Amino acid sequence: MEPNYLTFTVKFVIIIVYHEVKIMQIKCTGGTKNQK
Repeated sequence: MEPNYLTFTVKFVIIIVYHEVKIMQIKCTGGTKNQK
């Protein structure tokens, strides 16, 4: 188990989550602003 692998996995997950949140924000902003 190399620390680099763990760091890469964490970064990858963070990028995916951040991307998903951004998409959801765009959808909410485009549809309704009541979500926030």
